[in-house]
Amino acid sequence: EEATEDLFMLAGAEEDLLSSSMLKNASTRIPWLFVCWIGGVLSALLIRMFEPTLSQIVGLAAFMPIVLGMGGNVGSQSVALVVRGIATGLTDTGRFNGIIMKQVGVGMLLGLLYGGMLGALTVFIYPETIRMSFVVGISVFISMALASFLGTALPVFFYKIGKDPAVASAPLMTTGMDLLGVVSYFAVAILIMF
Repeated sequence: EEATEDLFMLAGAEEDLLSSSMLKNASTRIPWLFVCWIGGVLSALLIRMFEPTLSQIVGLAAFMPIVLGMGGNVGSQSVALVVRGIATGLTDTGRFNGIIMKQVGVGMLLGLLYGGMLGALTVFIYPETIRMSFVVGISVFISMALASFLGTALPVFFYKIGKDPAVASAPLMTTGMDLLGVVSYFAVAILIMF
């Protein structure tokens, strides 16, 4: 029952949305979707700021979804692991620093693997721009490392301040990673390409 409740909380719901009315279902989800919507608008504004970079190397746009998606996915996994660990008592709440460091290490290892693979694939897709493969590979690494940190730190933060870590961690992690992912992707692109 506790695990089921935590899963609903991760979805931004405090009850079984499958058996509730459509109006109740929608109203329960509105606040957390609004957080994501605001993050999307801010991401669009950030991307607009980087239009000159994007217009010079249009190929960068092709890799934005995977760079942001990989970060979002690994961050969501971290949120789920930490929230479940707290809910089941399997996470030693006195050792949160070690948990954060471990998850960041996992994110870095995964970032090396997937960043390396995507960087290598980029060479085949855009052979005329070898530097783009470094931009893409490094950006995936950074995105996954940051997401692991954020996906672990947010539930820990909410737990420490006495709030349910399942309620806001996932939407805030997703929104935060969209923003951080866009900024880090274009920062790496500017440093390497120009």
